[in-house]
This record gives sequence, structure tokens and C-alpha cells, in this order.
Amino acid sequence: MKFSLKYAFAVVLVIVVVACSPKIKTTTTTPAPVTDPIMLAKITEGKSLYETNCNKCHELHKPGKYNEQQWTKNLNWMAPKAKITDEQKATIFAYLSNNAKH
Repeated sequence: MKFSLKYAFAVVLVIVVVACSPKIKTTTTTPAPVTDPIMLAKITEGKSLYETNCNKCHELHKPGKYNEQQWTKNLNWMAPKAKITDEQKATIFAYLSNNAKH
């Protein structure tokens, strides 16, 4: 009988601890849509440059696959191989960062 009371107490204790533990909230934020026509044009051009230059050697990654920091690292690594200018790299980054994982 003592064993079953200890077992029941342990089960209740685990339930209480789990029920009272802080909850982890996972929220994703969606960036506000771009309304500035100049930035919108840059993002559109960046998408075109991304699709044209990066697709030459490998399949394109979805922009939401990486966050801005990861895209920066990827672009710095790949830009010399793709022979794109710093301006083109910045334009591609505008597109990728606008659609990056947050």
C-alpha cells in the first residue's frame, strides 16, 4: 500500500510541476508590407538578380529559410563566385532580408 501511495504522490507532483511551469510562446512576426516605391523597386530588382545569378549554379533557397544574418554570410560567401558587384549584392540582400525568417 505504501508503494502505491508514493507512486500516486509522485504522479500528482509531476502533473503539478508541469502544469505550473512557464509556457514557451512561439510567435512569428510578419513584417509590414513595403509601401515605399523606391524600396519596392529595389526588392523587385533583387528578386530578379537573385533568380538570374544564383540559379546558374544551384537551386534557389526560399528566402524564408534563413534569417538576415545567415543571408549576409551566404551572400558574402557566394558573391565572388557569382561575380556580382557589391551593389548587386546589396540589392539581392534587400529582397532576401525582406522575406527572411524572423
